[in-house]
Amino acid sequence: MNNAEKVELVLIYGECQRNERLTALTYAERYPERYHPPSNYVLRLLQGLNQEGRFPVTQINQQRCRANIFDDYKELQVVGTTSIHKSLSTFVN
Repeated sequence: MNNAEKVELVLIYGECQRNERLTALTYAERYPERYHPPSNYVLRLLQGLNQEGRFPVTQINQQRCRANIFDDYKELQVVGTTSIHKSLSTFVN
């Protein structure tokens, strides 16, 4: 979510009389093609603005760092286990 989208979310929060659940629903209705944050995201966003004077960036960095959590060994374990125990696999033939 870029800063322009965050500003839109804050403005909608004001329109919704500071109701975070209504804000999340309204944002999702207005922008169906965008990421739809949960209602507590609005509160964390506003808390970051109040405390630091800017939008918080730590959550974005954490999401990017988690992109590659499997190494080759772990991948082989998963493939081997699911090939032996077919009931564990979500793959459907």
